[in-house]
Amino acid sequence: MATNDWYLGQKHFLQSPEWREFQHKLGNDTIEVNGALGIVERGKVSKLYFPYGPCVEQQSGFFEAVVEEAKTLGVDYVRVEPRSGVDAEKLTALGFVKAHKNIQPEVTAVSDLSVGFDEIFKGLPSNTRNAWRQTEKKGVTFSESRDVQDVQIFLEMLHSVAARTGMHPHPDEYFQYMAQTFFPSGAGGLFFAKVEGQVAAAVLYFQDDTTMYYAHAASFDEFRKLSVATTILVYALQEACARGLQFFDWFGVAPEAFKTPKEEQFYASWQGFTNFKLRFGGSRVTTLGTWDLPLNKLKYRLFRLLVR
Repeated sequence: MATNDWYLGQKHFLQSPEWREFQHKLGNDTIEVNGALGIVERGKVSKLYFPYGPCVEQQSGFFEAVVEEAKTLGVDYVRVEPRSGVDAEKLTALGFVKAHKNIQPEVTAVSDLSVGFDEIFKGLPSNTRNAWRQTEKKGVTFSESRDVQDVQIFLEMLHSVAARTGMHPHPDEYFQYMAQTFFPSGAGGLFFAKVEGQVAAAVLYFQDDTTMYYAHAASFDEFRKLSVATTILVYALQEACARGLQFFDWFGVAPEAFKTPKEEQFYASWQGFTNFKLRFGGSRVTTLGTWDLPLNKLKYRLFRLLVR
């Protein structure tokens, strides 16, 4: 995708005012350094964390300023996830070390919406196109909701998925705070797939001026044969194109190649949903991942020993 560099140079949704408000609802303090949103996370080892930040336009003087802010806050380390404009060599020279794991995905898939929905649809696998064409025949309809109360429908499905797969989702309050923060302003919402009026699948999305983000999804198992988990995402792509957005971010996939056996082992469980997301035609986009700058070096060293 020719626009990868441009895409990575922009602010991510996790750097938005809405994400800041969401963090406040979760009980976290926040600050801004050069316009980059930092989240203050207190605990036995405290940190100042910049999710998917800073972006290029925020980097002039950022690293010097963030150290001063962190010292004032009394945190033990700084955590950053720059998307572009800096490389691993520079971060290392500044004293940063690669975190023990990436907090936000290091690799995502991004669909370029500028080609239009018809062109995107042509590139989908034949079985996905056929499933989409048969939705009306199968009694499947799609809709959107920004009603905060409708997050309860999504949670019911999420609990069903958790019971079936053993996954451990965020607490209900996490998604309720999301709905309260994002839905009224249009910064997020729910897409629903219904079968003869009964909700079968849902996608919780985020949206900013340029991009729609696939955040969370869930479905009821009894509707699996109707491919609603697939066709609802075709609907999401169609909606994103209709709104004049430039990108659809699938929010995390496994890398195409692995640097180490340990990395390959870590991503083994990602292959299923990676293949699922890539079937919609997105291209992999790679960032530097998560990096830490220890300030209290003893506490940080003990922290790394514990998480290892």
